[in-house]
Amino acid sequence: SSGINAEWSLRPGNNNEEERKNGSKAFPQLAKYIGVFQTPENKGKVLTDDSEGAPTKIAMTAPVVIAEAQGPPTKIAMTAPVVIAEDSAESYHYMSFILPSQYQKIDECPEPTNPNVWLEELPPKFCGVLPFKGRAHPQEKERSEELLRGLDDAGIKHDGKWRVAQFNPPWCIPMLRYNEIIVDLVDYVEPPQPQE
Repeated sequence: SSGINAEWSLRPGNNNEEERKNGSKAFPQLAKYIGVFQTPENKGKVLTDDSEGAPTKIAMTAPVVIAEAQGPPTKIAMTAPVVIAEDSAESYHYMSFILPSQYQKIDECPEPTNPNVWLEELPPKFCGVLPFKGRAHPQEKERSEELLRGLDDAGIKHDGKWRVAQFNPPWCIPMLRYNEIIVDLVDYVEPPQPQE
C-alpha cells in the first residue's frame, strides 16, 4: 500500500477521557479539511488574486483508518512521514483519510489550515490484512490478535502495531460493514510469482 494520508491525532495530555477513547473530534476535522460540511479548510494549489490558494474540495475515499499507537507523533518536514517514538509509555489516538490517487506527492495536495490536521506520505510497503464484517468496535482488539497470531504462526515478521480500516459510512447497516485490520510487515520479500 502507498499514498497520501490526511491525518488527525489526539495527543497525550488531553483531559477528556471519553474523547480520547473515541476520537470524536477526528472525523469532523478531517472532513472539514476535504470540504465535506462546508468550504474546505485547506489552501489549494490554484492561486487567486490575493496569491493565496483557493480552498479545494477533495473527494471522500475509503477507508478511514483508525489506530491507537505508542508514543506521541513527531512533526518533521511535510514531505517526510510522521515518526512515532517507540520508547514512550504514552499513547495517542489517530485517524486518517487516504486522499484520492490524483495526489501522488504532498506538494500536490491542498495544504491543511487546521493545525491538528497534517499530511503524511505513505511509502509502498507490504501489510498483513484481516478483513471482517460488522462494527469495528469492539471487534478490532480480538481481530488484531487473530491477525498477529496468524502472522507469527506463519513465521512472517511484523511491527506488531495494528490499525483498523473502515470502508463504510456510519449509517451503513452493521452486518453489511466491511473493515480490515492492517499491520505492517517487516523485511518481507514477495514470493516469486509462477511464470505463465
